[in-house]
Amino acid sequence: MDDNHDNAGVWKTTDGGASWVYQGSIYLFPGSNIHFVDEHTGYVSGQDCTIYKTTDSGANWTFVGNSSSGGLCNIWFVDDQIGYVAGLDKLLKTTNAGASWTEIPLGTHDIFACDIHFPVDAQIGYVVGCYGHIWKTMNGGATWSLQASGVPYNLRSVWFPQDAETGYIAADFGNILKTTDGGSTWITQAIAGGHGFKSICFTRENPAIGYLVGFKSMILKLGDIVGIEEE
Repeated sequence: MDDNHDNAGVWKTTDGGASWVYQGSIYLFPGSNIHFVDEHTGYVSGQDCTIYKTTDSGANWTFVGNSSSGGLCNIWFVDDQIGYVAGLDKLLKTTNAGASWTEIPLGTHDIFACDIHFPVDAQIGYVVGCYGHIWKTMNGGATWSLQASGVPYNLRSVWFPQDAETGYIAADFGNILKTTDGGSTWITQAIAGGHGFKSICFTRENPAIGYLVGFKSMILKLGDIVGIEEE
């Protein structure tokens, strides 16, 4: 995407990122997110609270839903039918592969839910958002309860590499939060030189290897994770 948004949209690589091919002019914004449930079917959040879907590996995109108010951020599908989109003080949920969406209030007014992650199944999930907000569900998204993060700043991205107990959150001001007890407690570590992190992700092949993407073009790689409390 350039500064004038002339090439805003979806890009695809088939050679590990060596080259990228333009896939369509869906107008996106900085909080947009893309998620594929398999090789062919994927979803993206766009401008004006919209959601688009592809069934041909990104060659074409079709409008499948939107939010009645507020922007939309990250998308997560627990299987090929059930998916969520995080947004302003709510989630959108589909149980029919995007054919229809239901709004789920999170009970906090004017707080953005920035990211959502279901680690192992469709029952236990986590949502992180602005001003240190963390929500957890134990019943497939039917109800969500607030967890104490202990911090007041924005939480941008959440990932549980192996199970629903040990997870990490990428946050503002170069901070990472970690839990080993399913979110009951969170430990915070400030990364030297970090200006704030936008996303965290771990590899499928080795859950001990992860990546942090931050502001000012910063990318960090996590090696053999033994705990963020250790230097």
